[in-house]
Amino acid sequence: LHPLLAAATSDHLELQYHAAFALVYLTCNADNQVRIVEEGGILPLLKLSKSQDTRIQFEAIGALANLSVDAENKIQIVKNGGLDTLISTLSSTFPFIYSNPTI
Repeated sequence: LHPLLAAATSDHLELQYHAAFALVYLTCNADNQVRIVEEGGILPLLKLSKSQDTRIQFEAIGALANLSVDAENKIQIVKNGGLDTLISTLSSTFPFIYSNPTI
């Protein structure tokens, strides 16, 4: 998990995209959610959700949506600035982000 989170914080957009893509699938599993949150995955995902690359935004928001199924994770997401991300997502002009029913 550590290399994946390191890729998420990389300066290279393709690494960010592939990390976010992997994280969206890993966050479908409750055990993975716990590990991702424990290892500091919320902040990188929040940063990726504000990327100028809409592919990265979409994957990061999907991973955050998966994490938010757990009530404690919701609190951690909000404490780390996730509410701003949600608000900016709702005002997004990118149809495939705005139309994501998990947001």
